[in-house]
Amino acid sequence: MNRFLCLILTPLVCAGWVVAAPPEFQDNESFDEFRVRWNVWVGSLPKDQASLDELTRLLEELENHLRDSDKPWGWDVMLKAEPGNEYWEYAPRVFEDHRDLFDLINQASRGSNLALPIPEFDGNDESVMTPFDQVAEQLNSSSFKVYDIVSPLCEHAMYLAYTGEVDAAIDRFETIVIVHERTVMLPTIINSMIRRGISESVRNCVFELLYSWEEVGFSDEQLARLQQLLLRMEPEPLGPIIAFENRVNRETWHAMYVDDKYDMDYEFMLREAALMIEEFFEPVPPILPTLDPIPDVPLASPDAQYERVQAISAAFMKDLADGSPMQEMIHVVPAYIEQFGTEDEIDRYTIAYQHTRLWRVILGFQWREKYRNFNAQVVIALHRHRVRHSDWPETLDDIEPEVLSLPAIDLFNGKPLGYEVVNGQPWLYGFGIDRDDDGGRPIRSREFDGPSKTYLSWLALDELNALSEIQREAYDGDVLIYQSVNPDYDD
Repeated sequence: MNRFLCLILTPLVCAGWVVAAPPEFQDNESFDEFRVRWNVWVGSLPKDQASLDELTRLLEELENHLRDSDKPWGWDVMLKAEPGNEYWEYAPRVFEDHRDLFDLINQASRGSNLALPIPEFDGNDESVMTPFDQVAEQLNSSSFKVYDIVSPLCEHAMYLAYTGEVDAAIDRFETIVIVHERTVMLPTIINSMIRRGISESVRNCVFELLYSWEEVGFSDEQLARLQQLLLRMEPEPLGPIIAFENRVNRETWHAMYVDDKYDMDYEFMLREAALMIEEFFEPVPPILPTLDPIPDVPLASPDAQYERVQAISAAFMKDLADGSPMQEMIHVVPAYIEQFGTEDEIDRYTIAYQHTRLWRVILGFQWREKYRNFNAQVVIALHRHRVRHSDWPETLDDIEPEVLSLPAIDLFNGKPLGYEVVNGQPWLYGFGIDRDDDGGRPIRSREFDGPSKTYLSWLALDELNALSEIQREAYDGDVLIYQSVNPDYDD
């Protein structure tokens, strides 16, 4: 994993113009050559007034208004106001007084956004940072502006829904989906996470409004619109991300090799990668092998590391393309180490195997996103049935096919989701990582009195079976997908 390149905002169709696809980082070119081709392509795009600069200006204007010394509470009100809480009485002073500004942000976000050029590395830094780290220093802050667009749109949508403007609220959600669709980011892990953050923001807002059903009161047509919007926010394919990250890492390794930092700094790289897995992503499943290289063993060359990574990545993607059920998928890292090398080679190819280890984490993120999006369709279908029939369905089979076109199954084991109506309220749950039905009992946290977020992870069946009995206890229980009273924790 590198900290490189969070380029953003490149539509394939701008204001009716057909735009050539963005250039790909070729195997036989240097990064500088790629940068030149990318920047030429950026310069060829049709210009549009709804650029990132315009959106940035509008967002800064909104923030300046809401953080004004006369109303320093404004930003908190925007983020936290909902009917009945301490911020709600001030909500009109934020959303009504600045309605024109919120509308301008919405309008600009629906326009054609422009790609950012890649800045040229100046070569002045003599630290262990590579040229790509320094480029990232200039680009990271810009890339996260995509996510900055989402927050005011989501919060304004919530306010509009709570005050009876439900169609206008759904229009705001649609704008976020448009941003998600029309923004073509370079296929990096970080950009993939930004896109998932956008999707998760919309999904969480929709769930909050469903929990506040009595205040909002959706129609069947409005709920159908929400279903369609969430269907449009599927996670992007893994293949381009893996290919681009592999190519960039090869360039990084070569830069370190030329500067005589390759052997000196690889331990630093591995520590950094492990830290990012632990803190930035999620806890790595405990059976992933710990790669602890012997310092005296010389590393394989950058090209050899890259060839090993490419071979493993190709096998990994073939397994997915061949339709191997993700629920049953083998423990990928040890299997591929065994397939493409021996334990004796781990020390020489530590960089390659540590890099490959990240694909397992990213696969978990992709699976988790698919799981949440899939379940959200079922939740909205429950509410559509209630609107149509004035009551919750007695069973999931009672929901009409035009209301729920997807099978109401748990993606971990392929069996029908758990569902019952208790005291007149729906109770929808999945079976989680352990794949068995615990009657809707959620996984309990050992750290606090409440449901655990362990269900946010994903383990293949072979990985689960390799855990010790104590380790498996952390996954004992079901995933509570929905109950009509807000349980006060994430979906």
